Amino acid sequence: MSPAVIHRVRSSITWKFILIFTIILSVIQGTIGWITHAEMSRSTQREAERLNLQILKQANLNLSRYYQQYENIFTLTDSSADFLRWMQADPEDAFVLQTSALSIDEHTLRPYFRAHPEIVSITMYNTNGVQKIFLTDRSNSHVIPRLDYRLTEDVDVEALPAGRLLQQVSAKPHYMTRSATVEPEYVITFLKKYEYRNASAVIAIDVTLDPTLEILQEMSLVEGGLGLVIDADGTIIADPTGEAMLRPLSPDVFAGIRDAPAGTYYDPNGHQMLFYEEISLSDGWKLIISTPYAYLTSNVESIRNTTLLVSVLGMAAAVALIVAVSSSYIRRIVKLRRMMRLTEMGSFHHRVEVSGKDEIADLANVFNNLLERLQHADLELNTSRTLHQEAILSALQSQIHSHFLYNALESINALANLGDKPEIGHIAISLAKMLRYTSNYKDAIVTVRQEIEHLEHYLYIIGILYEESVQYEFDVDDAALDVPCLKAVLQPIVENSVKHGLESPNAVIAIRVSARRRGDRSIRIVVADDGPGFPESKLAMLQEALLRDVPRGSQLHEMKRIGLLNVHYRLSMYDPGPETGLSVRNLPTGGAEVTIALPISP
Repeated sequence: MSPAVIHRVRSSITWKFILIFTIILSVIQGTIGWITHAEMSRSTQREAERLNLQILKQANLNLSRYYQQYENIFTLTDSSADFLRWMQADPEDAFVLQTSALSIDEHTLRPYFRAHPEIVSITMYNTNGVQKIFLTDRSNSHVIPRLDYRLTEDVDVEALPAGRLLQQVSAKPHYMTRSATVEPEYVITFLKKYEYRNASAVIAIDVTLDPTLEILQEMSLVEGGLGLVIDADGTIIADPTGEAMLRPLSPDVFAGIRDAPAGTYYDPNGHQMLFYEEISLSDGWKLIISTPYAYLTSNVESIRNTTLLVSVLGMAAAVALIVAVSSSYIRRIVKLRRMMRLTEMGSFHHRVEVSGKDEIADLANVFNNLLERLQHADLELNTSRTLHQEAILSALQSQIHSHFLYNALESINALANLGDKPEIGHIAISLAKMLRYTSNYKDAIVTVRQEIEHLEHYLYIIGILYEESVQYEFDVDDAALDVPCLKAVLQPIVENSVKHGLESPNAVIAIRVSARRRGDRSIRIVVADDGPGFPESKLAMLQEALLRDVPRGSQLHEMKRIGLLNVHYRLSMYDPGPETGLSVRNLPTGGAEVTIALPISP
């Protein structure tokens, strides 16, 4: 995106709306398209799988029907008395061998030859070396076995397991054309070995692949599709094209379909979807339909392209609609922005024109209220500046007075020592230390220990002034002494107790100051007295004022007049936490109690 476009988007809410809604629509449309494409792909794959598996099932039934007919030949032959006589006959007894073979051919084999012209020959081999080959009707076969052919050329008779029907596909080299030309023929050979008493024999039925190939050709419903049959070792034993006969299937493909009796597999190298199922009545043979993956996804791609086109057109229409609908809202936002610019230049007397009842109208009302507050805040700011200047002048004046008082108190201390009046000197020293402590504006944060020392100086002076009318005690935990604390927060509270506790003649007041840590998070300092306590009206006023937010404007004057509120305000500015500050109450036994809560800095 070019810098000019980025600047246009950043500076215009219209283009922001267009960009945001375009992104949202793109995400929505993309998500819908992706879900649709994925669902269509799954649906198409399921439908293709269902169709192909149905075709596989039908083809399997057809092949199994053929193979069942061939197996019936073994069953009938096995139960034939003529076959038992032939198998047990003496190799030299030509009469028994010939008559039993003729009977087998006439009563058992000939009906199957007529019903199944794909049977090329049936060979019976006796382990005594006697062999008999039965040929189908010569008019139905273009090849015949050689006259000198022996079954042992192709089969290890001794290694065959007895009683088990075996199948194998091979190119038999012993077949020749009727013109005596040798021409290997791809045939399926069904083998079974029989043992009876001391005799044994093998029957081998050679069947052409024509019925199997016809079934495979009917399975290919799409261009580029192909039907195959593989054996248990992954060798292709039936291929309608003839190009892959007796060649091994791809190792990756065979590994993907070897263990399951049926299912589907995607061949990424050939971009083919394979559907396979194990053939019934076979020794681990599998029937496979190979379908180009592009055929399965062609409909999905067409739907995807259509969805994409509709999405683009819909987005364009949506953007135009957004611009038309949002123009009324944007105009009001532009007016509000213009008013904000005027406010930024210091003009607070203008107001935004409010129209409508939606969020933008609420925003305009809020902005107008904000302008009202800004005007009041501006007035309060001017008042605060005046108060600030007064505070500076007061601080300068106090600093001038402090230097003068320090010198005067040092002189008093010197005169007291000369006049042998140490009490006067102690008072002067305590007062000087108090003035130095409070007039040092640089160190606003001290420790609880320093606050207690400052309070002790104050109470020492009070004790001299009021003699036994004021009693006090400290109960401070050592763990609280080094905790940071705001300066001059205890003395105003104790001063308030002394002031109000000695209002009546001959009054006596006892003050107790305690400090405790509360874990590692805060410290509690409690100043309690046994004086008259707070009047109910003043107590309610103080408690209400202590719950306020930070004071503004004229409320600062109230803080200056009431020492407790002043301390509370300073503590709140020091740490604005909800637990920081003062709390006051009257004790049930008489007197007042002020609690200071301070956080412990980590």
